[in-house]
Amino acid sequence: ECIVVFDGEPESGLVAVVNEFSDDSARAVQIEHGGVSAARNAGIGEAKGRWILFLDSDDCLMGDGVGQLMRFADSHDCQIAQGSYYKESNGRLEHCSFADSEAIYTGDDAHMEFMAATLEVDRGVAMAWSKLYNRKFLVDSGVRFNTDLSVDEDTLFVFDAVSCAQVI
Repeated sequence: ECIVVFDGEPESGLVAVVNEFSDDSARAVQIEHGGVSAARNAGIGEAKGRWILFLDSDDCLMGDGVGQLMRFADSHDCQIAQGSYYKESNGRLEHCSFADSEAIYTGDDAHMEFMAATLEVDRGVAMAWSKLYNRKFLVDSGVRFNTDLSVDEDTLFVFDAVSCAQVI
C-alpha cells in the first residue's frame, strides 16, 4: 500500500505522476495545508496495511531495505522496527545505524536505552522516517504527531511511540 498525502494544493505534475501509479494499493489524499504532522496523521488515518513507513519528499528507498525490515519485524512481532539509512554529506553517502547488528529491545532496561537514544543527536532514532510502525499498534495506542509543533515533531512522536511499544 502506498498513500501519497498532499499537504495543500499539489502541483499538477505531481498529481499526474501519482495518478499514473494509482490503483487499489496506491492512492493520493489531499488535506488542507496543515504541515508535515497533519500530513503524517492523515496517512496514519488512511492506512489499511499492516505496516506504516513515513517517506518524505527528500528521501529515497534503496533496494530491498523495506522488505528486509518488514521480514525482521514480522518474525519478531515488533511494534516498531528501526532501520539503518544513508545520509548524503559533501556528495558522499554515509551509512548510519543505531545498532551494530540486529537487536530486539524488550524489557525495561532495553526500552530505556532506546528511549534515551531518541534524545541523542545523530543516532538516527529520533526521526520518524527510519522506522516501520505496526499500524494496529499506532491506532490502538493513539500515538500521533503533534500538529502544534513545527520543530522536533519527529522526536516527540518517536518518544511517545517507543514509550507505548513492547517490542522494538
